[in-house]
Amino acid sequence: MSETVELQFLASVQRDERQAHWLRMVPEHYFQSALARSLRGKLLRGEGLDLKEAAFLRQQRVDYPAEMYARNLVQEGFLREAGVYSSSLSEAVQARKYEAVSQLLLSPPMMPSLEPPLAADERFLLEGEKAVEYAYPLPPALQQLQTYWGRLLPGAIHVVAADNGVGKSLLLEQIGLGLALADIPVVDYSVEMPFVPRILRYHQHVYGPGTQVNDFYERWADGKLSREDLKNIVKPFQGKPLYIQNTARTNDMLAHAEQMYHTRGVRVFLVDFLQALQGPKSMTKFEAISYAITSIFNFTKRCPSTWLVISTYNREGKSAQRVDKQGNRQMPANQDLMGANEIETFAWTITHILRDDPTGATRRFYMSKNRFNPLGDFTLNFNGLTLTFEP
Repeated sequence: MSETVELQFLASVQRDERQAHWLRMVPEHYFQSALARSLRGKLLRGEGLDLKEAAFLRQQRVDYPAEMYARNLVQEGFLREAGVYSSSLSEAVQARKYEAVSQLLLSPPMMPSLEPPLAADERFLLEGEKAVEYAYPLPPALQQLQTYWGRLLPGAIHVVAADNGVGKSLLLEQIGLGLALADIPVVDYSVEMPFVPRILRYHQHVYGPGTQVNDFYERWADGKLSREDLKNIVKPFQGKPLYIQNTARTNDMLAHAEQMYHTRGVRVFLVDFLQALQGPKSMTKFEAISYAITSIFNFTKRCPSTWLVISTYNREGKSAQRVDKQGNRQMPANQDLMGANEIETFAWTITHILRDDPTGATRRFYMSKNRFNPLGDFTLNFNGLTLTFEP
């Protein structure tokens, strides 16, 4: 790997200090350039670069996110290390140096882990007296989000809010599909969207739009979708633990969730969306919202699990996302959610997805609540062809 790539990696970290954790994943001896090793050490120790060093890094061209550079450096460094090890082992075997062969076999090179570091909540739960049952990572394209959320842990309720059409439902689908493709069971409670449109969206996440998706959707809308068509839609997902369930009542949803928890080993549940769930008949709209989020919270205590929940805004929240009297963009707050008091009480995180440019593909992710990690915001690009968020 050339010195240029090593310096580009450091430059990408210098421009966004939130990416500094990737520095720790690339061992120092994987850097072939003495200059890069020196700059890496300063950045890791939090020492300020002098004016010449800072300007030098600023001049480096950065084509990729820090994660991609880190992965390339780790792979190339490991291959070099494995090559040296292989040569040493071969020489020892040919020379019939048994002790040397034994020593080499006891310490083969190991590829460094590329998993993100543990967040504060994960360190406490994983290293405490009681180890948690699981800690699921988010899909690779959403590592920036994982920096704030941490891995998916039991007991967590992550609330995602956005205006219509920004992509909050698609984010949940992307996470659910990523987990299911990794053989992690997921239930998607599609409260308003019927099964066929939902599974077709998952289809598009994997294969892109294509004519087949459009044809299936048109036949479904016209009431002409056959049983054979439905089999073809579901076929790509057979064998993967992705379950889609339509329900509108909180009690029905939780009864189904408990069954899936015990019989299918499901630990991650998606809800699209909270305000559409219905409570007992005597409840008002806001009482039903309170009942739903409280019931989900109680479920996580009874059956340790992670819930990703879509939320909508109240009337004040919608206006708050536009501009203030001075014409400046106003960031949403926890109080802008419909049923905000209970949601803020029980959510681990509250994440808002904003579209700064109405015609652009960039989305801003803004954290208004984070129980364990710091607040902040970052941007991702939205790919309209595959309905996914990307770095």
